[in-house]
Amino acid sequence: MRILNSTSSIKDLPTLPEIIFKVQRLANSDEADARAMAQAIMQDPPLAAKILKVANAAFYGPSNKRISSIQLAVARIGFNEVRDLVMAAELITRFASTSNVLDYSTFWKHSLTAGYLVQHIYEKSSVPYDKDVLFKFFMSGLLHDIGILVYDQFFHAEFEQVIQYAVENEISFLAAEHHQFPKETHPFAAGVLLELWKIDSEIIAAVRYHHEPEKAPTQFKHIVTTAALAEFILCNTALGSFEGIIEADMKKWCSELGVDPERLPDLQAAAEQEAAVCDMIIASSPQQKTDQLHYI
Repeated sequence: MRILNSTSSIKDLPTLPEIIFKVQRLANSDEADARAMAQAIMQDPPLAAKILKVANAAFYGPSNKRISSIQLAVARIGFNEVRDLVMAAELITRFASTSNVLDYSTFWKHSLTAGYLVQHIYEKSSVPYDKDVLFKFFMSGLLHDIGILVYDQFFHAEFEQVIQYAVENEISFLAAEHHQFPKETHPFAAGVLLELWKIDSEIIAAVRYHHEPEKAPTQFKHIVTTAALAEFILCNTALGSFEGIIEADMKKWCSELGVDPERLPDLQAAAEQEAAVCDMIIASSPQQKTDQLHYI
């Protein structure tokens, strides 16, 4: 298999829609307001419907004060949160599929929770807070496992080969992947895709090295280690993916980031609460049923 050569020639490979970049620019602008953001979102009616559904959820406000205005929805949710939700909703839509292997609802809940958890870890780290890079941290968490979807949808035979090897040898998917395709694991496949999408280098590094932060370029160590720590926390809890349990020196990563390990459970709980909107987004997206699941 040659993912690096094959990915660029895949005819149906999803592309990022312009609405994502437009919303990101508006969220980062000091001059944009809720009206401008609403006008951009209303150009995509299905997306607008999802934003309204989230805005009317109990998570964001009293259920007896329902709204039907996108502008009010943006004001209720907040610019940064809308930006994050737009990214998540568009990715879920573009990677909608059926699978005999992968539970897509579980996959996206894990990914969205990772996005919020990476943000929270960054905010509590020793690096000075910069709201302009917060989205990059969210993106690194949301996209960290996107290579698994590349495998499932475009290299499915190889994907099943890895899973079969894991089942037969009673090891995790991650361990089986390293045995079967050590140079083309899902982080590598994700990196190739993100390069085609022209995503920022910091995000690509965080995704590509989220299982091996020690191999990351020095200038990206902070975001990579943050993504790795978030993945470690989730993969070793009920919100893990089917990659399996991760063994790592978590205390070392916390020390490098300047994060108190005792605060991690609270950060995870906050991320899980924010990711609850994922269920609404998925419910509003094309059906993603799984006929037969393989638990590893």
